[in-house]
Formats: sequence, structure tokens, C-alpha cells
Amino acid sequence: MQGYLYSATGTLTSVLGDINVSSVNSAPNSTQNVTISANIDSGSTIPAAFDVTDPNNTSNFSTSLVAYDSLGNGHNFNVYLRKDVEAATGNSWEWFAVVDAADSASGNTEIQAQGTLGFTNNGFLDTESAITYTLASGGFDFNGGAAAGQVIDFDFGTSITTDSGSGRDGTTQYSGASATTFQTQDGYSSGSLKSITLSQDGTMTGIFTNGQTRGLAQLALAKFISPTGLTKMGRGLYAESTESGQPVISTPQSSGTGAVLSNTLELSNVDLAEEFVKMILSQRGFQANSRVISTSDELMQELVNLKR
Repeated sequence: MQGYLYSATGTLTSVLGDINVSSVNSAPNSTQNVTISANIDSGSTIPAAFDVTDPNNTSNFSTSLVAYDSLGNGHNFNVYLRKDVEAATGNSWEWFAVVDAADSASGNTEIQAQGTLGFTNNGFLDTESAITYTLASGGFDFNGGAAAGQVIDFDFGTSITTDSGSGRDGTTQYSGASATTFQTQDGYSSGSLKSITLSQDGTMTGIFTNGQTRGLAQLALAKFISPTGLTKMGRGLYAESTESGQPVISTPQSSGTGAVLSNTLELSNVDLAEEFVKMILSQRGFQANSRVISTSDELMQELVNLKR
């Protein structure tokens, strides 16, 4: 089967070639963006200065995430939030992204990113500081041989002053138990091809074990100026001939070509009533020819008898 192949970046090429999905896989993607939406309790007391060796007693709330490195390995880390300043005009919180010893390149539990969040006295997210990456690499250093200095951006919502947003669609600071309402990250591990789907325009989409989908190819269809001039090759196959003309190759649903219907079994398109009529006519013709032969045989037999 031939078609137009997609590149690894998802661009459809114009080169016609064989479609081979036996070795197709999905490359990993390192985490670059993390989004966290939560409500942190405005009534929390200010704890002691954050201590990475005792994070639970020196923070007010935490949430855990998984980030993927350049090799597609997943690494656990925790984001701790600590109330830092309490004022009538609004409270300020610190956050710390802590990578455990089992996942850090140094083999130590360490803060690899941190920043501050400012809230209005209505509990809306007002300001977000620039992210400080504490390691010399300028980013996250995970173990396993992945690239050092992996920069991950943390988004806690559209803050009022920093992002010119509402301050209410992400992290807020209302009275009540602290809880995470939503969090996501854009990295993923490598994956192998699990299944494929085929749309009517011939686009073949691959579904991979890492949850990703991407285009693999678009089928090519050919039409001929004189389809009846094709040479029969048997088993439903036809070949180009001088009578049929050269093929006009294009994608499905373009240049007069048809659509592709996947997972569909084509039934017979024969008109049964017409075929039964033809069969009856053939039977009558056979019977008439048989009668002619019988009559001829009887006449010959009679002639033989007359001679005797």
C-alpha cells in the first residue's frame, strides 16, 4: 500500500512511498510546562522556614507530580507551599519544587525550583514571581543520564498583576481545607504503536501506548481515463494498459476520487432480479437446444428404419 507519509514532526510530505508501520514509535517528550490549580487555606499559620529535610512540618500544603526527562523517564517530585507573609492587603506564599534523592542527579533530596505567589485580600492570585532554579545547570537535573538543566515552567493561574488575568481561574486562597483541583504536565514517555484508525480522506492515524496520537500517512488513490481498458490480472487485480491510459494519482475525496471506508465489508452489488431473469432465459435456451438435438436424433433414427 502506498501513500504520502508524515514526517516525525507531523508534517505531511509530498513524496509517494510505501506505507510501513512495523517500526513506527512515538518519541518521548520532556516536560516543559506544569499547571497547578489549587485552593490553599487562608487561615493557615506561618510555619518555620522551609527545610528540605523536614518539608511536611515547614510547609502548609503539598502536591506531587511526575515530570519526564529528555529520555522519556518519569521522575517524581513534590511542590510544597508555605505561607510566608500575612497582611491586611493580601498574603504571600512561597513554593518549592523538591526532587527526591531517588530521582535527582546528585543523589540528594534538593530544591530545584522555587518562587512566590501573592494573593489579594479577596483570595485572588495577584502576582507570580519569576522562577528561581537553584542548581548551577539552570534547571532540573534528573538521574538516569538525561540532559541536565531541564527548564520547567510552573503556571499557577492567570494572576491579576503579573498576567493581567482574573486571578480566580487557577490557584486561589480562600478559607477552607487546602486541596488540589487540577494539575497537568506536557511530558510523556516513549510509546509503541498500539492501533491505527483510517478516516474517509485516507489519513492514517497511529494510537500509541503512551497515549499520544499522530498522523502516519495519507493513502493514495489512482483513477484512469478508461477504467474498462484495464488488464485483468485475476483475483480482483487489474493492471495499467495502453487502452486504460496512465493513472492519475491523488488523495481520497479529491480530483474525482472516492472516499475510504475503514472496517467496512463490501457486499455484492449484483441485481438479483436481473440475474434470475438471465438465468431463466439461459435455461430456456438450453432446453430449446436440447430439444433440437433430440428431434434431430429421432429423424436420423427414422431414416435408418426406412432404409431397413
